[in-house]
Amino acid sequence: MDAYKVLGVDYTADSASIRRAHKRLAKQHHPDRFPAGSSEQQQATARMAEINDAYRLIREAPLRYHRVSKAADPTTPWTDIELDDAIRRARINQVVDRSTTIALIAVAAIAVPLFASTVAVFKALPLTAALVLGWTVMLWTFLVWRRVQGIW
Repeated sequence: MDAYKVLGVDYTADSASIRRAHKRLAKQHHPDRFPAGSSEQQQATARMAEINDAYRLIREAPLRYHRVSKAADPTTPWTDIELDDAIRRARINQVVDRSTTIALIAVAAIAVPLFASTVAVFKALPLTAALVLGWTVMLWTFLVWRRVQGIW
């Protein structure tokens, strides 16, 4: 199965594009949209399983580490070693992403109050207002960073 072809996205697609394609196809082919017990519902169930399998493969990111994503022949089958290695590397990247997020939140939790107290002293803002301003800037920065990374 060519997971990128199933979802209708290019091999170079980012996480957000892949997620949008999955949602679009899930809405279009969901079995609940068809009458119960009909042949259309059975076809939709099979198609939905294929879509979900493709999304799982891409979401967990093993395809990013496969030769297919490097513009090689997409019909070349995976070897078991390649698949295991790609899944292992993808899981390591997910752990690193999670750790980086936690570290950024921890740094922000320390830096924002320090920044806010400095701003409050020099700008004659109340400390509460400076803290709220600092936390708001930190939260928006964090959300934008997560969106750019394709996590949300």
